[in-house]
Amino acid sequence: MNPDVDPRTHKYFATGKKESKFGLDLDRARRAYRMAAGLPGIEIAGLHMHIGSQILSAQPYGQALAKVQGLCAELKETHPAFQYLDIGGGLGIDYRPDQEALDPRIFAKTVIPFLKRLGLRVIVEPGRSIVGMPASSSAASST
Repeated sequence: MNPDVDPRTHKYFATGKKESKFGLDLDRARRAYRMAAGLPGIEIAGLHMHIGSQILSAQPYGQALAKVQGLCAELKETHPAFQYLDIGGGLGIDYRPDQEALDPRIFAKTVIPFLKRLGLRVIVEPGRSIVGMPASSSAASST
């Protein structure tokens, strides 16, 4: 799902804005779920959103969750198997000295209230925030 949120990252990394070629907007997602629910052998189990990569602020995640929470509540109510929400990834790290990595505590403080209200199992794709080397580490290792 594309929640039409500006993740404030490089334009090539932004996947959750309206003009992005990725994901379905809210109305098309609702229609897609209705269509899928009528197909044999399909079980509506979750929703996946992804707003971008190398995101250094938690605010876009809060904005995206605010936009998808209504759809999630509807799907949870109408489809008993609906239990997963993949909030994507894109947690940024400091590649350059002028950048500050997204603090996991701030990220958690932003998304947890939404996730508690929704009562869904959460999937997060932390990627580079786990395996990337921050600029402060690479500078120290090159001396």
